[in-house]
Amino acid sequence: MQITYLSENKRFAELVHPRLVRDLGLIDRKVRNDQSFYVIRNAQMPAILVELGFMTNPDEEKLIKTNSFQQKAAQSLADSIVNYFKVFEVFDAKIRS
Repeated sequence: MQITYLSENKRFAELVHPRLVRDLGLIDRKVRNDQSFYVIRNAQMPAILVELGFMTNPDEEKLIKTNSFQQKAAQSLADSIVNYFKVFEVFDAKIRS
């Protein structure tokens, strides 16, 4: 089912990833093209899976649990999603004059 969205998944991931790395100061672990995750494979729309850190790493766990990190992560993801959908914005020339 998800094969329909492979190119959009890639575009979405390539838009979100650099922004998260920049905004959160994360280690750049690159974008991986793994469609085997159930949540991605069975989505009926473009989908990505975002890992912001690992709870098995004590330093990352401490960071992930902070309010400021969570707020920055949420804002960065929200901004990325808005940018992703800007491609699809349609403007009425009469209104924008």
